[in-house]
Amino acid sequence: TGVQTCALPISYDELVAAAGAAPVDGVYVQRMAESGGQEFLASAFYDESFGPVVSVGAGGVLTELLDDVVFAPAPVADARSLVGRLRIAAYLERKGQAGCLDPLADFVARLSVLAAGLPWTGYVLEVNPVLATETGAVALDGLVVTEKETS
Repeated sequence: TGVQTCALPISYDELVAAAGAAPVDGVYVQRMAESGGQEFLASAFYDESFGPVVSVGAGGVLTELLDDVVFAPAPVADARSLVGRLRIAAYLERKGQAGCLDPLADFVARLSVLAAGLPWTGYVLEVNPVLATETGAVALDGLVVTEKETS
């Protein structure tokens, strides 16, 4: 029914067979992340005092090792300046590896617009890691928690 297959490490047929008796409506194939780049954490949440807030910081294993996170109300007016406040951004700039910061800023700006438009008064969106390279930023893992809808 219009299903196209391509050379994958695991074929479509193998994925469906692995599901056993469970019904399979389809298979989602996502592009592979580029090798290299820098991992960041990007999140958004609703704060009762400030409203929608977005944060960005060192990601991957560095999330637990470094206290390097910055916050701003969403939507963010200048995501590049927000990203530039990170200590890891200054480190990457000194090493001549800051090409990933503009794509990260674009990712954060888009996340902040999404967060500002959500209908919930209690939510957390967390993407860790966001892999940022000179050619773009891609979410590698994420979590969404919602608490309650606005009336």
